[in-house]
Amino acid sequence: MKKQAKKSHFGEYFLCVVALVYLGLAFWDSRIFFDSLQESWKMMLKIAPAMLVVLFFMILLNYLVRPQAIRKYLGKGTGIKGYLLAIAGGVFSHGPIFVWYPFLKDMKDEGMSSGLIAVFLYSRAIKIPLLPLMVTYFGIGFTLLLAFYVLLASFCAGIFMDKIEKYNPP
Repeated sequence: MKKQAKKSHFGEYFLCVVALVYLGLAFWDSRIFFDSLQESWKMMLKIAPAMLVVLFFMILLNYLVRPQAIRKYLGKGTGIKGYLLAIAGGVFSHGPIFVWYPFLKDMKDEGMSSGLIAVFLYSRAIKIPLLPLMVTYFGIGFTLLLAFYVLLASFCAGIFMDKIEKYNPP
């Protein structure tokens, strides 16, 4: 018999606390309240394009990629191919990191290993559009060596996460 997953209400509690803080701020100093709302709106407009891209990928994945394929290429025990796919995905992903979290959670729910999620997140440190600038300031040797070490560290982090998960399953 399959156990029912316990639903966390953290997000709902957090939303209530934020709403109460805003409500308190509105009573305490309406100018600060409206300034903070304006800044929140600006931030939302700034991250909206990245959120739409991630939403597009999530929709595309839901329609085109079946859970069996995710388990085959990004699941536990996929070996070096899974690590290389996660590294490529991390390097080529753009936008703020937090917009990728829902996508990665969906991928994990479909069978992606925690190690490959760690590899993806770690390898995001390499930003392809910024590499020419880095070469300009630090030289090609430093840039290649740093990129190599970041990718090596992401690989090691993935292996470490998989080992931890093996001994402490979620």
